[in-house]
Amino acid sequence: MIHLDTNYLIGLVTSPSPLKPQLLAWLKAGEEFAISAVGWSEFLNGPVTPQEIANAFGILAERLYRLVF
Repeated sequence: MIHLDTNYLIGLVTSPSPLKPQLLAWLKAGEEFAISAVGWSEFLNGPVTPQEIANAFGILAERLYRLVF
């Protein structure tokens, strides 16, 4: 499991990004991801468009590790 920070979320929707090749390699390898609530909140409240938010969630949604309490 790979814990992503806000920089990786931004890198996922920004072109070009030096982080994107690593993220794509992890996705191709089938890695699971975790994102803290703080990291996701920082991303959502940053200068991103609704489409960029949808793109990031669409790419990561099935690979996010979910904790249910």
